[in-house]
Amino acid sequence: MLTGGAENPICISFRVGANQDIIAQQWSLSSSLPSADQLSTSITSMRLSILAIFTALSSTVMIDSLTVDTLCLFGFCHSDHGTWHTPFDTFSVEADEGCRRNDRLQRLCVDWANQRGHFIFYSEGWKRCIRMTSRMDLNRSLNCGGLVDCDRYEWVEVICDW
Repeated sequence: MLTGGAENPICISFRVGANQDIIAQQWSLSSSLPSADQLSTSITSMRLSILAIFTALSSTVMIDSLTVDTLCLFGFCHSDHGTWHTPFDTFSVEADEGCRRNDRLQRLCVDWANQRGHFIFYSEGWKRCIRMTSRMDLNRSLNCGGLVDCDRYEWVEVICDW
């Protein structure tokens, strides 16, 4: 909005929401008006600032996660029924103790004792980490009983700190 008059300064403002004005620059009639270059620079930098704010507010963090169903018999557990979740895909993985590879993961290492792991996708080439976040008892829902113990574990991507 461009406003002015003999007693009012000239302002250029950009409306950014309900009743919120962001003033890019202000000039009075007693001083010289800005050149076209100065005005263009002010408008461009304001547009870039607003764009940066909206981009930061609208972006979401996309993380990977792993769900593992574990069956234990006499203390020997098998965790080969894992499901890997990415923002774009879901696929099966073996999640037993130790390291392995498959057609999508160059390396998947699971450390059950320390409740952590790391992985490398073929397409990326850098290490990312996961940590166990929850355990759910599935004995009733899967009719596990007696000698067999069934659990579901959730692992979520975290910042690597090991």
